[in-house]
Amino acid sequence: MGLDMYLFRCKKPEGIENGDLLSEEKYEKMQAGRTSFFEEKDYTRLCNTIRKNAVEVTSLCVFYDLTMITMKLCDKYKIDYDQELEDELTLIAQSDSERVFKTKGYEITIPEEEISQYYYRKKELMYAVDMEEVAYQRKGLNDRGWELMACANCDYTDDFDAVKAMVDEGGLSSEFVNAWIDDETVFCPWW
Repeated sequence: MGLDMYLFRCKKPEGIENGDLLSEEKYEKMQAGRTSFFEEKDYTRLCNTIRKNAVEVTSLCVFYDLTMITMKLCDKYKIDYDQELEDELTLIAQSDSERVFKTKGYEITIPEEEISQYYYRKKELMYAVDMEEVAYQRKGLNDRGWELMACANCDYTDDFDAVKAMVDEGGLSSEFVNAWIDDETVFCPWW
């Protein structure tokens, strides 16, 4: 397990506006770039900088039908359906030819030509924001830095004072405060 820390510069994505309906292709292309998408349920926990720079869009998203996949797995292994099997079902690998799911020691591979039977599309309200990496540090925090950690794992904060304290006392690189721009940058740890 490691610690990666990022400073991102946020801005409104180009080529889309509030209320746009994104095609699946446009969504995937933007997501493969530097656009991050946040689900509606996550909006309240987003910091002000991300909210200010986000564009509200609707996207046609693909969701795997976990019940159907679990039933296929149960059929393969001749076991009874169990809600825990479905709750712990995880996509562990995908390629152009197949998807591999695993749960509780069981694994099932679904070939590409069959996968469309196991997913559905649904319109989802999302918030899109371009996030450009402007500073990065791998590990390097001391114990005090962990105590001062500005936010939870994979979360974002625009609290400059908290990040500055991590620089001053916790082993975070000064690059994070030097590159800081109020109302544009956010800090994100990942471990």
